[in-house]
Amino acid sequence: MISMFLDENSMPKDDSLLRIKKISELSGIDHIAVLPEVHYKKTYSAPTGVVYVSKNMILPQLIALVINCGMRIVTTPLNVKDINENIIDKIYKNLMKRISIKQPQGYVLNDDKVIDIMLKGSQWAVENLPLDVSELDYIENQGSMFGSGEIDESLIRSAVPSSVIKAGKYGMEYMGGGGHFIELQVVKEVYDKNVADLLGLREGQVVFMLHSDSGLVGGMVNQFFSFNRIKDAPFLSKLKLDIKKMAYHLKSPAALLRLFEIYNKFFRASGIVGIAGDSPSGKMYHYASYAACNFGYVKRMVLTESLRSSVRDALGESGLRLPLLYDVSHNFIQRQEIEGEKYWIHRHGCCAALPPSMMSAHPVFSRTGQPFPLPSSMATPSYICVGAEGSRASFYSSCHGSGNVTTPQNDYVTPEAIMSELKKRNIRLYKHGNVSLIKHSPKRFKDAGLIARALEKFNIARTIVKVEPIAAIKE
Repeated sequence: MISMFLDENSMPKDDSLLRIKKISELSGIDHIAVLPEVHYKKTYSAPTGVVYVSKNMILPQLIALVINCGMRIVTTPLNVKDINENIIDKIYKNLMKRISIKQPQGYVLNDDKVIDIMLKGSQWAVENLPLDVSELDYIENQGSMFGSGEIDESLIRSAVPSSVIKAGKYGMEYMGGGGHFIELQVVKEVYDKNVADLLGLREGQVVFMLHSDSGLVGGMVNQFFSFNRIKDAPFLSKLKLDIKKMAYHLKSPAALLRLFEIYNKFFRASGIVGIAGDSPSGKMYHYASYAACNFGYVKRMVLTESLRSSVRDALGESGLRLPLLYDVSHNFIQRQEIEGEKYWIHRHGCCAALPPSMMSAHPVFSRTGQPFPLPSSMATPSYICVGAEGSRASFYSSCHGSGNVTTPQNDYVTPEAIMSELKKRNIRLYKHGNVSLIKHSPKRFKDAGLIARALEKFNIARTIVKVEPIAAIKE
C-alpha cells in the first residue's frame, strides 16, 4: 500500500514515483509513505523522503549508506543584536579548530571505548562529557537504541564487524562532508506564539542547526549487509571488503549452511534484497545497526559540546547555556510498535514527527508535539516544526528537509554567483576544505516554505517558526 502526501507544489518531476511503485512490489514491503520532500538521487537504491514499512523484513538498501544521519537544534539566550561579524568569525574559527570535516587519520579511542559508546549511547556521553542527564529527554530514543534494557556486551562484540570497531577508533569530532553543516540562524517569524514560548523560541533569537551522522561506523555496517555500494572504490579495496564480509558472516559454523543465501544477499549485485528480521543475519544487522546509531547520537553530542565551547569562548561567557531543543535522526531502520503492531520502519530522508498524544510522558512535548528541523539551503529560510496528530498516517514521520529540485536545471551557476548572492543576503560562509559551492547552490533545493505548507495540509506537522541563515560551515 502506498500513501502519498503530495500536493501540486511537491509532486516530483523525476522518476521517484515509478521507482517507489517497483519497490512496493518487493516481497516483504507492507506500506510506503511518500512525503513532500520526495526526490531521487542516482547514488541511492531508493528515493529519499520516503518511509518504507515492513512487518518482518529488513532492507538495508532502502536507506542511505550511513546509519543515523540526523540533525539537532541548539538554542541560545542571545538576540541577533547581541552578535556581530567579529563574534561570528570567532565562533566559526573556534569551531574549525575543534572539528574537522573528514574522518581524522589517527586513532583517539581504543576498542573498549568504542564498544562502550555503542553499548551505552547517551549514557556514555553523560559519564564522559559535561552533559546534564536531563538533556537526554530532548534526544530521540533518549540517545540509546537499546533503551534501559540489559544488553550483553558480548552480543555487541559479536554483532559489530571488527572493521566497524576499527573505524570508531578515529573518534567523533568530525562533521562529515556532503550536505552536513553547522548553521547559525535567527528566528525571523513566529507563527504560533504559545507553542514557541513552550519551546523557548522567540523572534530575533539566535539558534543553531547541526547536521551530522555516525561516519564510517554506520556506513560500514550497511556495506556488510548489502553488496558493496561504494561503486567507485578500487578493485582491491572491494576485494578486501568482500573477504572481511565473508569472514564476518561465516564466523559461526552454522552459517556455512546458509552460504548460498549469504552470497546472494550480501555479495551479488541483484537489486534490493530483504533480510528476515528474526533470521541470524537479521538479528546481527539489528544489533550492529543499533550500535552504529548509538555512535551517531554520541557523535552529535560531542560536536555540540565543541559548538558550545566555541560560542562561550567567542563571547567570553563560560557559563552561557545553549540548551538542546531536539535531536532526531533521518536515516535508519528501527523496530517500532504502532497501535499494537510491530514494524521495521525504514526512514530514508525522513524523521520522526510525534504528535502530543505520543509524547504524553514529556513535560513540554506532551503539549506541543515533538519538534524537528525543516532545513533548506544555506541562503534560504528554514523552519522549526512540531509533529501533529495526522502523522499517524505517515507512520509518525515527516520530511528531514526541503529536498532537491527534481526538474532539470538549465541555468549554469558559478561559485562566484553563489558567493555574490550570499554576500547580498549578508550570510557568512566558512569553507572547511575544498567546498563545492555548486552542490550547495540554493537553486538545487525546493522551497522549504512550500514543503512546510504541504505538511500542514496533511496535518503531519505544524510550522512554529521561520529561521533565516546568518552563517554556515560547509565542506
